[in-house]
Order: sequence, then structure tokens, then C-alpha cells
Amino acid sequence: MFLYVLVFPESRCNQPMDQGSGEVWIHSFYYDTTQGICIPFHYKGNGGNENRFPSDAECMQACSDKHHELYPPGGLVCTLKEDQGNCLARFVRFYYNAEEKACRTFIYGGCGGNGNKFKTKQECQETCALSLFSLCKTGLIVGIVGGCVFAVAVISAIVVLVILLMGTTGGPSVGLARLNLF
Repeated sequence: MFLYVLVFPESRCNQPMDQGSGEVWIHSFYYDTTQGICIPFHYKGNGGNENRFPSDAECMQACSDKHHELYPPGGLVCTLKEDQGNCLARFVRFYYNAEEKACRTFIYGGCGGNGNKFKTKQECQETCALSLFSLCKTGLIVGIVGGCVFAVAVISAIVVLVILLMGTTGGPSVGLARLNLF
């Protein structure tokens, strides 16, 4: 007689936090059913249980119905407001300020919050600047952020300037030659 035990996501998320045993410290997250959030802990490398995830995002995806609000797909995560989270740690993180169109620092509490938090400014810029540009191209954020209309106006002005400087014959005009000398 064989006994099969299936671990469903619901039961996985209901298990208590278990650090396991060993000498290793692996930064992990477990789902706390009481608070309804994922909390960081250090997994020791051996044993433990299934309520262990490598990131807050993966933990929330497996265990919470709030996942799509906190970690929306694509560049939409960059439109979320800064959220310091629920815990009392003091980690310096970066978030994308959609109004200023820039990555800014904030103090993250270590758990909770939303997906608009990045460990480095470079990660923030790569994620949000490129993602919002692609949303701009598809027309998803025109009028919300306002940057798309401005970018089109600047590009149009540059094209007109190049045409005026190059002349209609395709060769550089005297004005362009002077610009190149400086």
C-alpha cells in the first residue's frame, strides 16, 4: 500500500515558518497567514518545509490573491506609489517616481509593500525607463504620465532641425558646417 501526499499551494502557504537546519544562511520568504504578507527569514540550507520562497514576489504569487495588485505585469509596476511595507527593518531601496520620471531612494521595512522597489538604481532605471517607453509606444500611458506626448514633440523638432540644417539637396549647409566646427 502506497500513501501519496500532494502539497497544494494553499497547504504550502499555511505551513509555519521553518528555518531548517545547517550552517548556511539563505535569504528567503515565508507566507504569514495571520498578516496576509510574505516575511523574510534565513533558511539554514537543510530540511524545513515548503513554505519557503526566494523572493517576495514569488511568495505572493503562490499564496496571495493580492499578487496582481502588488506586482502588476510589465511596466505597470513602475506606476505604483512608493510603499515602505509593514515591517520595521531599514533597507535603502529605489522606487520609480512616475511624476518625476526618475528613480528615488526610500527606506523599505523589509516585508510587504509593492513591486515598485529595487535594490539598485540601475535595476530601477532598466526596469522602469524601458518598460514605460514600451508602454508609451503602445499608447497605454499617453495622458497618464504625459512623457509620451513630450517625447514625440522633441523628436519632431529634432527632425525639422536636421532637415533645415541639411537642406533639401541632402548635403550639409553652411550652418551645419559651423555647428560641426565647435
